Amino acid sequence: MKTIEHAEQAVLLLKVKGQPSAKWYRCPDVSVGQIISAAQRDDYTGICVLCGGEQGGCEPDARAYWCEGCGGNGVYGAEELIIRLHNA
Repeated sequence: MKTIEHAEQAVLLLKVKGQPSAKWYRCPDVSVGQIISAAQRDDYTGICVLCGGEQGGCEPDARAYWCEGCGGNGVYGAEELIIRLHNA
């Protein structure tokens, strides 16, 4: 995962399951601030990197879970996304 600074927010880039492994998938609807806020709430929030929607009931280490909003497999636990940001 990488971030690109745009104005005062970061845009999330993530290798998403099902996307070509050599390319980074741009997640324009997900900001680093949204990820940190969800993790701080400590309420099992997952974030869909495909549509930007938040979803409850996700384990912190969730990866590529089904999204109730868009139907894609793009939901990651907020804590998992923070770890991926750290390892970028």
